[in-house]
Amino acid sequence: MKHRRGLTVVLVLALILLFSAVALADVYDSYTFHWNGHPDNTEDFYGYYYTLAAGALGNDLPPSPSYPVVQVGDDLSGGTYGYHQWVSAGTTGVDYVAGLALSMYDTVGSRVYDNNGLDTPGQQAVIDFYASGPPSQVISYSMANNWDWVTAGYFHLEESLEIKKIVGYFDEWGIYQYGSYFYPDFQQDSPYIRYRMNIYDSALRQIPSGDTTRLWPAVDSFYGDVFTTDTTAGSFAWSDTGYDRVDAGSISHNIYRIVFTLDSPITLEAGDYFYEHDAYVIPEPTTLILVGLGLSGLGLLKRRRRK
Repeated sequence: MKHRRGLTVVLVLALILLFSAVALADVYDSYTFHWNGHPDNTEDFYGYYYTLAAGALGNDLPPSPSYPVVQVGDDLSGGTYGYHQWVSAGTTGVDYVAGLALSMYDTVGSRVYDNNGLDTPGQQAVIDFYASGPPSQVISYSMANNWDWVTAGYFHLEESLEIKKIVGYFDEWGIYQYGSYFYPDFQQDSPYIRYRMNIYDSALRQIPSGDTTRLWPAVDSFYGDVFTTDTTAGSFAWSDTGYDRVDAGSISHNIYRIVFTLDSPITLEAGDYFYEHDAYVIPEPTTLILVGLGLSGLGLLKRRRRK
């Protein structure tokens, strides 16, 4: 009887460890943004993170014939477009926007880069869907581990800058219906949402091979080769800009800023770059509980062996 009971305990613990190992793999996937060929979460409950484009054509454009807004993804369910390699965003109106809305501040709090005007006093309070002036209405999806797709925008520096704070902008766009399902606004205050920022160096590349040589991000990755918040100490904060984007249906959407303040400033040399920011989903308590149960079971098994 004792042997049978001991075998039952071992089998139960083995099952707990198996399930917790799967859960731990999910936790790992939720915090590492690597190529694995499929969308990591496919989570709709928290809404979608849409980055806001910068100003009108002519405001900090890359050298022709390059693209001002590009995308890369890790989701084969959407086809091979942009799969593991940057492509033109192809968003409506992308032909006249100048990249993603971006502001940067130095160590004394002075704004040293601004391509959008959202934090400029006196800017218009409502940004029309079809407006051609800065800031543009164009938005583009960007979530590194939820349907696994991010958007980056070109920017150029005439001189080197010391940067202490980086600001991107996003739209709460949501509350729309697809079939019988209503998608919510992006839940920027959810405890299961986190943020990232990346800066990529630029390089002349042929994408796809044999195509016209253009200026692209230097690496095909969710991690910036110049700067990434994944390895840089600092803190994120979001706030409402006080501006609205009005869509084609005359519905207003709040525009928010996402701010990353670095613990120590970085220096960006003069040159051409691509800037990206995105949101990602972290594990919910049920996943973490499974991991905890597995670890507890492992501890119990060790104690039984000692006895």
